[in-house]
Amino acid sequence: MNKSLGKRILYSFMAISALVLFCVSMGLSFIIKDYFWENREREIVSDGLEVVKKISEIRKKDTNKEAVEEYLQSVDHFLRARLWLLDQDRKMIAASRPIRQQRIKREDTGQAGQGHAHENKEQRPQTARSNNQIQAMMDEVYNGQIRTIRTLHPYFNEYVILVALPVKDDGGKVRGALLLNTPVQGLETFLVNIYYYIAAVGVLAFALSWWLSKLLTRRIVQPLVEMKENAAAMAQGDYTHKVAVKGEDEVADLGISLNSLAADIEAFVAQTERMEQLRRDFVANVSHELRTPITIIRGYNEAILDGTITQPEKIAHYQTMIREETIRLESLIRELLDISRLQARVEKDREEIPLDVIVAEVADKLLVKAGEKNIKLTVDAQKNSFVYGMGDRLVQLVMILADNAVKYSLPGGSVNLSVYTGENGATIFTVKDKGIGIPSEEQPYIWERFYKVDKSHAKTGGGSGLGLAIAKEIIDIHNADVVVSSTAGQGTEITVTFPVFP
Repeated sequence: MNKSLGKRILYSFMAISALVLFCVSMGLSFIIKDYFWENREREIVSDGLEVVKKISEIRKKDTNKEAVEEYLQSVDHFLRARLWLLDQDRKMIAASRPIRQQRIKREDTGQAGQGHAHENKEQRPQTARSNNQIQAMMDEVYNGQIRTIRTLHPYFNEYVILVALPVKDDGGKVRGALLLNTPVQGLETFLVNIYYYIAAVGVLAFALSWWLSKLLTRRIVQPLVEMKENAAAMAQGDYTHKVAVKGEDEVADLGISLNSLAADIEAFVAQTERMEQLRRDFVANVSHELRTPITIIRGYNEAILDGTITQPEKIAHYQTMIREETIRLESLIRELLDISRLQARVEKDREEIPLDVIVAEVADKLLVKAGEKNIKLTVDAQKNSFVYGMGDRLVQLVMILADNAVKYSLPGGSVNLSVYTGENGATIFTVKDKGIGIPSEEQPYIWERFYKVDKSHAKTGGGSGLGLAIAKEIIDIHNADVVVSSTAGQGTEITVTFPVFP
């Protein structure tokens, strides 16, 4: 069964906490034990050396063993250890406890052992191993070495430190051995307290893990749930649903990216719908632009052929209309072919073209048309403004933009054509008029084929709608940039920036 991300975070925190606490407890237990044992061993060895030295001094003054035994009994309490003095044959000479007391101790211990016979049986292997360790240790001590072992007491079932030191005469010969046996008191209690403390910390860690998992669930999981809902909404076509972004972390970045994606998809869908509408308009416009002249030509031609019109003047008029519509149809087809050729990028012959000269020549050709509408046409052309491109296409571009400026200018207005070199060496061509302008919502689509701001299909409605589409293709094949700045009712300015010579 799948678990939620919040539960997996909680379980992960708890698992990590448990693992860390286990490793810490094991590490502390090992370090504390090792330190405790080593420190106690060093103390016993140091104290044992002092006892050996003192015993040697006592035996020089008094050979009676009672004096040595009295001394061992006196240091037993201070050293917290039992002491035994052995002779050269490994027989006990003196001990820190009286022999009778020790015998009674053994008898009591033996009686206790009879009551727990099954425990003694389990302890026998450990006791045998301890005896073997002690035997090996004593062999080394009588060879003049100091040895310590950590072993389990066979009767009290607790670990003790056993230290053996050689007792030498003035000549350095081993004459006996001193044994010190001390239990490691308090270690287990101390470790138990450590474990209790670690357990308390573990409970606190688990509580903290639960709180952190809840916090992370709110900070991470909840935004992810919102993102899932946002994605589901986008799948249903709703792009208005937004993720609430909080903070500056990766989750917030993901939310910002998802919101940006929704906005981009919404814009793309709107653009696609717009392009689909333009496609339908294009088909309708092409159909209309082709059907209108064909219908006129066919109607006038049939009227002449079937004898409906017999007057020479009307026949001549109909023939003139047929010729004009044929020219219009031919122009439309030529413009469509121009667009196809430009889109195919089949025209590659390029050279340095003086754009200032082209602008001046185009302005001369439009003077008559501008004069008919009382429009003032001016040219500001910086000399030697060269463009690396195709001369015919550049003439076509300037003509389309300048002709549109004159066409859509109000009577008595003005049109200015300018060419100059920019700061970075690029050649800039601008066309500025004070005409009817273009609404801001229509400006992104003026370069589409057959697109008309006034949506008119009439013959006098401003041309076929292919001029600016051709101009845009010419701009693109010259790797130029175009910017349109227009305000409805105030005029339009189109700026074309050609790149610096390669």
